[in-house]
Amino acid sequence: MNEMPVGPVLRASAQSEFIISAMKEMNPELKVISKGSYYRVSAPGHCIVTREKIQQYSGQEFTLPEDLELNMVSFQGNLELDENQASWVASGEEKL
Repeated sequence: MNEMPVGPVLRASAQSEFIISAMKEMNPELKVISKGSYYRVSAPGHCIVTREKIQQYSGQEFTLPEDLELNMVSFQGNLELDENQASWVASGEEKL
């Protein structure tokens, strides 16, 4: 198993806080490092978040990929997106 850390770099915003809360629930090994104006978010090998989970935290409509793109300034790993989820996967890992 490839344990390369993967995940997004999110600009500091209220919406990013909701994204991070959803990601923490879905990825038990998630690490979040605050860099002031942005957050470096990562998990070993695979990181996932769903539109539904983000909406549960925000109480508002969240559209993938548009709303994620507004908050994500960079990422590490291979990003797989559709209208229901975002998944960052290390090279050589299979999508869950």
